[in-house]
Amino acid sequence: MHPVKGAHRAIKAARLAGRELMLAGPVQTGQEEYFRELVEPHIDGRRVHYLGEVGGRAKQELFANAAALLMPVRWSEPFGMVMVEALACGTPVIAFPEGAAAEVVIDGVNGMLVANETEMARAVARLGSVDPRACRASVAERYSMSVTAAGYERVYRRAIHADHRRHHSDAAGNVVGSSRLYAPSLGVS
Repeated sequence: MHPVKGAHRAIKAARLAGRELMLAGPVQTGQEEYFRELVEPHIDGRRVHYLGEVGGRAKQELFANAAALLMPVRWSEPFGMVMVEALACGTPVIAFPEGAAAEVVIDGVNGMLVANETEMARAVARLGSVDPRACRASVAERYSMSVTAAGYERVYRRAIHADHRRHHSDAAGNVVGSSRLYAPSLGVS
């Protein structure tokens, strides 16, 4: 429950859409004021529910029974596994096109990319145009274990190939390569 994650924006979008909202996730240290001021006043047990942290089977059921996952994140989230988990359950994702959402959500196929809460609410009305099978297929085609493992293997092979090119042997069998050093935190070369 952090402002950039956007629970308050999801509440606004759900209200505009006239839909019930289930909020899940922990309130971690340092997030209490945000939760207390911008989220908790809207939790009424009828339109807005707070479930706390949800995992395992309960999380799968929550996704499978949801009309959509609202992803009103306003930061460049590196991946956002929650989107893939929802899609794997056949649940479309409605997200702002920031960070990984622009990669994971295929607009009109497995969800919708929207600019703000008003557009998010309008997208809820168009959820019938997204086939749950397309949501699941988009995950299987791009994020299954075999696809992910093959991707890692390609990256490792490229790195090995690049390393071999940098460190080759001369005619006398001596290793020839760069004398440069790199320390990520120092940028020394």
